[in-house]
Amino acid sequence: MMVAIAVTVGLAAWFFHQYHDAVTTAPWQQWNLRDFAGPALLIVASHLLRAARLHAELRALSFAACWRLLAYHTFWVNILPMRSGEMALPLLLARHHQVPLVRATATLLWLRVQDLMVLILLAAILWPELPLFVRLGIVALLVVALLLLPFWLALVERLRWPWLERFIAALHIAITHSHSVWHWTIANWCVKIAAVGWLLAALLPLDGFAALGGALAGELAAIQPVQGIAGFGPYEAAVAALCQTFYAIPLASGVVAGFAAHLLLLAVSTLMAFLAWIGNQ
Repeated sequence: MMVAIAVTVGLAAWFFHQYHDAVTTAPWQQWNLRDFAGPALLIVASHLLRAARLHAELRALSFAACWRLLAYHTFWVNILPMRSGEMALPLLLARHHQVPLVRATATLLWLRVQDLMVLILLAAILWPELPLFVRLGIVALLVVALLLLPFWLALVERLRWPWLERFIAALHIAITHSHSVWHWTIANWCVKIAAVGWLLAALLPLDGFAALGGALAGELAAIQPVQGIAGFGPYEAAVAALCQTFYAIPLASGVVAGFAAHLLLLAVSTLMAFLAWIGNQ
């Protein structure tokens, strides 16, 4: 918690010290709330796609139960520092749906591996000024990693570590369901990146492809563990850095737009968690 507070306060203090005048005259003063409506609906759709993915992975649970779980889980991941909210999903599955903790943790790990691979794939497509051979190389590495996954699991199984056997077995179960989960994972990230890109294109002088790159930069920064309070800091910095580096957008404008996108994501996440809580009452 102290690290999260230090990251947030430190970045905020530096930014406002360096760019106070730019922020006070920033274009947010002319923003229209209608610019946020379409992206907000797409973010809601992203939440539903994530619920469909969990439902495909844990077929014994209903779609409604998966949506409630993901609503709570996403809220805690977004709010708690250092991504400590990730453990909400395994704990909720074990407590309320009698899914063994080992199975639930293995499921979470595999879903996060899928998320990372899809984000890397999107980076190969959307990252600006990346040579074609690099893009193709990234795609090839992802394919090889998927093909070698059974080999690595088999290698770990041969170690015969008693404390790891149950987890590897649970991971095998999660991976065997992956054929019905990958398309939900890809759809979720495409919709979420499109939502944030749509908003960035409305708030900054960016075309659609460039705005998608900015959205992707924010999501890549959000997956690393050193985060500020509610994830503030790295997300905005990544959006601003990409927009300034490749599209000459002033850093202050990029940070403010990234902050607006981050707030919208948090607002929708909070609304989903509130609706899930109301539904349980």
